[in-house]
This record gives sequence, structure tokens and C-alpha cells, in this order.
Amino acid sequence: MCLIGTCGLAINWAFRSASIGFELERRFGGQGLMREALSSTVDHAYDRWDINRIQATTDLDNHASIGLLRSLGFIEEGIMRQWGYWKDAFHDVRLFSLIKAERPIYPTA
Repeated sequence: MCLIGTCGLAINWAFRSASIGFELERRFGGQGLMREALSSTVDHAYDRWDINRIQATTDLDNHASIGLLRSLGFIEEGIMRQWGYWKDAFHDVRLFSLIKAERPIYPTA
């Protein structure tokens, strides 16, 4: 068995909000796998757990993740300056969010 990626939520139950995180090994990109995982996770959070807001952050230049989030209806809220620390430096990230009432209905395959 081989792990090709992850997708998960960190939920703040009191605020009915969540942060979604995801990663996919590059060689599996472009197949719609992460889109399927994210749309299922978002639907589950909204429909089963009554979450109202889901947010995500991306590296400034991660065009694949930015495009994926936008295609799922996430709206870019702005750049969070020096939000993360990795590789011995602070980094800015883009913040995206999707509000339950604004979510698109994803087509089923």
C-alpha cells in the first residue's frame, strides 16, 4: 500500500468553523483525486456537522492548490503575512474561505 496524499479538517466546534488541509504527491496530480477528496470533505462538514465556514491556506505560488480551491468555490480573502515558519524562515500564505450558504453544488460523476 502507498500513501499518495492526505486531506483533513481541524474543527472549532464552538465557532462552527474548520480549517482544511491537503497534500498530494506530485505524480498523482491532475487526475481529479484531490478535487474529489476535498469536495466530499466539504460536503460532509456542511451537511453532517453543520459547519458554517471552512478556510484553507496555500503557499503564495502554489498555483495548483489555488486553482483547486477556486474551482471549488473558495474565495481568496488575502495574504497572511509571516503566517508560517518552515525551512528556517517565516512565510506568507494566501487565505481562502468558503461559507456554507455560498457553496456551489458540485457535479457528481
